[in-house]
Amino acid sequence: YRVAPDVVRICVDVPDSLGLPTGAKDKERLRRALRQANLPAVPTCLRDSFAHAVAHGPLQWVANPVRVRPQAKDYGRTLGEMQVALVGDALGHYHPLTALGMSNGMMDAIAFARAQTWQDYARTRARESAMSGVLSVALYDMLSTPSADARHMRAALVQVWRKHPN
Repeated sequence: YRVAPDVVRICVDVPDSLGLPTGAKDKERLRRALRQANLPAVPTCLRDSFAHAVAHGPLQWVANPVRVRPQAKDYGRTLGEMQVALVGDALGHYHPLTALGMSNGMMDAIAFARAQTWQDYARTRARESAMSGVLSVALYDMLSTPSADARHMRAALVQVWRKHPN
């Protein structure tokens, strides 16, 4: 995604099956594996820049497990005498490619502000966010699966995004 007129940030998944190092000791192996695993998927016009950035630029990574949102009963907690409502990523999180985290956080905040009790909030958001979680997992699977069917679906999705960018 674009972060400045002449700068883009590329986020990539690194499957656990590659056995990449998580420490700073084997950065060359990490750089090689990132180039090998991702360069074919990078748009042609960005490949040289991507290869250069992976070879010479600073690398940052973070573990990114998915935690599906809970049932309504788990949206709030009683801590002593204080009742606490959970919102956003405190409830569950999905892969960043699906762009669901910030959307859920904002919708949670709006629903909580409108609710009379945290139980009302919990029921509302559990009902309203269930389908987006299912779609998020499906979208991630489509974007990350290496099968021919998934490649065709990705190509079709890119065509839709290009035709209707807004």
